[in-house]
Amino acid sequence: MAEVLEIVAYGDPGNSMKRLVRVAESDPALSAYVLRRVNSPFYGLSRHVESVEKAVHLLGGKTVCEVALEAGLKQSFPFMETATGQNIYNLIVSTSIASGKLTKTLASELRLPHSNMAFLVGLLHQIGRMVLLQTKETSYAALWYRLSDDVSTEEEPEFSPPELFSEKREIGITHIQAGTHVASHWHLPDLVETCIRHQARPEDATPRPAQLMVYVVRVASLWSYAPVLETPVDQDTSGAFFSALEGLATLRKQTADDLVSMLRVAHEDAHSYAQEHVA
Repeated sequence: MAEVLEIVAYGDPGNSMKRLVRVAESDPALSAYVLRRVNSPFYGLSRHVESVEKAVHLLGGKTVCEVALEAGLKQSFPFMETATGQNIYNLIVSTSIASGKLTKTLASELRLPHSNMAFLVGLLHQIGRMVLLQTKETSYAALWYRLSDDVSTEEEPEFSPPELFSEKREIGITHIQAGTHVASHWHLPDLVETCIRHQARPEDATPRPAQLMVYVVRVASLWSYAPVLETPVDQDTSGAFFSALEGLATLRKQTADDLVSMLRVAHEDAHSYAQEHVA
């Protein structure tokens, strides 16, 4: 994962194919993940691919980097012990992947600086939630389901990400604080740490190129939760989505409607991709 991060942050995935093949072939779990991905219905290949090298070339450098980062993220956090925790884990993974895809699309459409890192920052912005779920599974899951600590369920009732104040009160640390610690400990690129640290308040991020990416991550993240929330994101009465949308629109001199149109175009592919590869 460290080597792939270096390629994403400082290199050109399109010119690093030999290196990516070597990375994929050297890790059995990643090899299996790459082969499973290229042979999935999402790509619709007519023949089954059995060679990792061929899979890497068929997927392309950028996609292989994304696949490797997804695999690394999932391997870093084992599956949860309870059905309740597993439901939340699956939601965090799927919305993180969808956020990565949406962030990548918006960053490309808006021609943002550092757009090569857009998928990475979208994918990792919720890493603090995964930390809290792994270390405090029962108590943290209860915040999502609004359950007492001794309740577990195999069903999927209505639930939503906890507010920061709830995390601080019940766990003692917010997912943003936890994620910032992870970014520093893992020596993730500065842009990733900035997007994690300021995701709730993009207006506080500096410098401006980084602030733009934080706004994009915020918009993509809120939008990615739309399918599982009771209220559609574009009818969000709390104003979180519209606040982030207006902030981004102002900085890029775009209309909010233009940005929503971009999101709607990218929405189906992003969520199909995430659901296909969350397992």
